[in-house]
Amino acid sequence: MMGGMSERAVPPSVAALPEGPPGVTWRPIAAADLPAVLALAAAIGRRDDPGNPPGRPELEQQLSAVDPGRHTAAAVVDGRLVAYGIVFAAGTAVRLPGGVVPDARGTGIGRRLLAWQIDTARAGLAGEPLPISVRRPATADATARLLARFGFRPERVFLHLRRPASPVVRSPLPAGLRMVPFDAAYDEPLRRAKNVAFEQHWRSRPESPDAWARHQLGAWLRRDLSRLALAEDGTVAGFVVAWDEGTAEEVYLSLVGTDPAWRGRGVARSLLTEVLAASAAAGRPVAVLDVDGENPTSADRLYASIGFERVSTALIHGLVP
Repeated sequence: MMGGMSERAVPPSVAALPEGPPGVTWRPIAAADLPAVLALAAAIGRRDDPGNPPGRPELEQQLSAVDPGRHTAAAVVDGRLVAYGIVFAAGTAVRLPGGVVPDARGTGIGRRLLAWQIDTARAGLAGEPLPISVRRPATADATARLLARFGFRPERVFLHLRRPASPVVRSPLPAGLRMVPFDAAYDEPLRRAKNVAFEQHWRSRPESPDAWARHQLGAWLRRDLSRLALAEDGTVAGFVVAWDEGTAEEVYLSLVGTDPAWRGRGVARSLLTEVLAASAAAGRPVAVLDVDGENPTSADRLYASIGFERVSTALIHGLVP
């Protein structure tokens, strides 16, 4: 997953907040702004990416990973938030989530916001040459033009998948493994297993215990719906971690992974089918997840074989600092 800006050195300078256009004021995002920012992100998603509405955990993750006074900005018109931007480190890149509410577009707010995010990312790199990335829904053509204007180029495709949690045909674990819920006793073993399983993934890096606790063990974690496969020596051979997305029906599968020594034996399939069954029984009839379109373990084929279908596509655009 993602490392926080709080883990990095304090930047030597801070980019000044944007100015203008007329009638727009800018300020950092405050803790009390979370409901308004979530509503703003939802309005942006309904226009640009209706198949993948933003989840509260993702936004809370991003805001918890930064110093709000340095790495967030909000545009306000007549007391209403109309745009937001965040700058945070994730894996081996600095990401720039944010956007402008549809009825405030075409005024220059988005251009000013993106310029501030780039300046802030560069000010916060502290000499480390991390690339700068922006996620764009494939249907957001205006965003593509804005990114190209600033020198961004498409680098990677990610797929948002969805499946009814039931019916599901359960698949047994291979011999030598047993399945358990994600009890707190496995927090550290799972962190280590995730770092190994994701070692070859695009722009992934090992998570420290602090980052792991902040990004994976928050209030949104559904331990009861998450499942681990344990080997006879107690090590974690595979895992599926589930989150509560804050909706009445969806469960989000935030992490799916298998230790390289156990790949190709049906571990992930067994865990996924068990998590789907548990989610349906818990009153969460829909499961969603995101996958790298060029995943080195061909996970997209596994998901398709279980019945997940693509409902949204996003591109990662990169700008080398």
